[in-house]
Amino acid sequence: MKKNNPLNEIDLHVHSVVSGHAANTIYELAREASRKNLKLIAITDHGPSLDGGPDKSYFWLAVKVPLFLYKTQILMGCEANIALNGSIDLDKNFCEMQDIIIAGIHDVPTYPKNTSVRQNTNAIIKCMKNKYVDIITHPYRESFPVDVKAIVKASIENNVLLEVNDSIFRLEHTSKTIKNTQKMVDMLKSYSRKFVINSDTHIANELGLKQNAMNALNINHNLVMTHKDILKFLLEKRYRPKLKCKN
Repeated sequence: MKKNNPLNEIDLHVHSVVSGHAANTIYELAREASRKNLKLIAITDHGPSLDGGPDKSYFWLAVKVPLFLYKTQILMGCEANIALNGSIDLDKNFCEMQDIIIAGIHDVPTYPKNTSVRQNTNAIIKCMKNKYVDIITHPYRESFPVDVKAIVKASIENNVLLEVNDSIFRLEHTSKTIKNTQKMVDMLKSYSRKFVINSDTHIANELGLKQNAMNALNINHNLVMTHKDILKFLLEKRYRPKLKCKN
């Protein structure tokens, strides 16, 4: 990984062993992130409604983890699970403790199977209205299709970032996924709206991976969030206990 490439500075979707199906501890992930010259990573373990996920009390630790480990900035957060009604599986008091909250639709008991495009789209749009949600993860998945145009417009209206998920292009490399993610990226470009590319790491060697998505899509590098961009976004959106300031 090139040290001075701003595209390779951050990874905001990283799972630790606490998620139940990931391999590494927070300290192991931080050490690998430092080795790869990442300036910032976000530990975003799954919300408690996912099978094998942590108890909600785990998220109290967000305020205890040092802001820097091995010279890499560490944000603590959650990849919350979106329910059909747009709610997430992390209570307000725990949300307030997090440095960052990302949210996505997953195969969990609170989300029914075989939902329609309209149902999935409405769930995500309602979720975006939650002031604690910063990023929508893998907005389009073939198992949970959405109206990309409506999602992009709602993300701008609610000041929520959208994610291009590199893991999708490592594991679910389908023509529908490429087509709809490219449509999302093109729409964001038309609005001059930045987005994030994340690895969705489940083992340390995946940290910082973006190349699968970059190879599959036509992406304007100037629209990809950098370290400075994401800190500015987070601090302007709401108070973060460890980041200290707002606006």
